[in-house]
Amino acid sequence: MKLTTAAVDIGSHTARLLIANSFSKNEELCLMPELIRRNYVFIASEMSPDKIIEKSSISRTITIIKDYAELALSHNVLHINGVATGVIREAANRDDFIDQLNRIEGFNCRIISGEEEAMLTVKGVASSLEMPSDFILFDLGGGSTEFIFSEKDSILKIISLPFGCSTLSKRFLKESKKNIFLKINEYIMDIMERDMVFRPTEYLIGTGGTVASVAAICRDIRLDDINYKSLHKQKISFSEVDSLYSMVINMNLTQLIINMNVEEARAKVLPAGLSILRNIMLYTKSESLTVSISGMLEGVILSNTERRHYEY
Repeated sequence: MKLTTAAVDIGSHTARLLIANSFSKNEELCLMPELIRRNYVFIASEMSPDKIIEKSSISRTITIIKDYAELALSHNVLHINGVATGVIREAANRDDFIDQLNRIEGFNCRIISGEEEAMLTVKGVASSLEMPSDFILFDLGGGSTEFIFSEKDSILKIISLPFGCSTLSKRFLKESKKNIFLKINEYIMDIMERDMVFRPTEYLIGTGGTVASVAAICRDIRLDDINYKSLHKQKISFSEVDSLYSMVINMNLTQLIINMNVEEARAKVLPAGLSILRNIMLYTKSESLTVSISGMLEGVILSNTERRHYEY
């Protein structure tokens, strides 16, 4: 039996909707994406110094979620499971923000921890990739980056580190660009060396908007054309990432939009996001990266669908 369900992730930089059909195949639960949407919410970039989500961000997000609810309804989905991540976790007015979102008919949202986000990401990625016994998986977001370390089919460690493409852009890239990327690289490496277990890997898997955008640029794919067929399971090398980084850090915003063929909202966070990606590959001594278009949203749908089957 086919079941159509929907999930939404409200992050620091973007909100994303996934409507998918779930069905059983060889006693396994499978997903077939039906509709994917992404919109920019700019929560991190507009957040006040005292960690208040601004009214403009709240209003923008509510409008987006209302549109998502209408899209879900058009696919005969009456209820959307939502999760909020990134800087929303630390926001002083997060409860009021979530309360306003949950007044939208058919929408139920909750804030999840970095650790739960990581576990949902593993579930989503594993639904569409054959996972080796040893891997490092990361989800590079707008406000944080989650890491999952696996060895011999066992998850050894899950961590959420406090850097993302949007928060680093806000923190560093309002200054002059002179030597600024040295500061960004030092900041990222200091956090990884403090909080991560060093573990070189032959299988590094990345997911998230920055990873997809970088892979699309490397493969000359328009961002509007990113989908499971065009990018999922693609491999990009460290040399490609490093070469792109060397170009991007010397471009202004207009040059990024034109030369990288990206929209302004992505161009603003691309240099910081690319810095994070490059440093992760350096730290893990990875020569290549496997791109996963599947991630947390697929994990949310699978978790809720499994729970529904169990309840029945």
